Amino acid sequence: DGPVAPLPLAERFAVAVDHARRYVAARGVDELTAMRDMRKHLAWYANNFTGASDCRRQLTQVSSVAEVEAIFEQALAQHVPPMAPSMAMAS
Repeated sequence: DGPVAPLPLAERFAVAVDHARRYVAARGVDELTAMRDMRKHLAWYANNFTGASDCRRQLTQVSSVAEVEAIFEQALAQHVPPMAPSMAMAS
């Protein structure tokens, strides 16, 4: 049993959005209040990619799940996936 491979970025962001939605539903408070609590958790999903620090900064200010989705969509659009090892060797 070796280390577990990290989730691809799109999957990680999908899990984060689902986490935010479930958190809002479970808290039983208005969305803004729930998202204020959720901000610290969202930052954990935003690491190890180009632009992660800016993404985390934006996530510390969200007030809705829709904002979270927009931030992650923007991060994905700007993300350049690393080259596969076989492609890097061919260069």
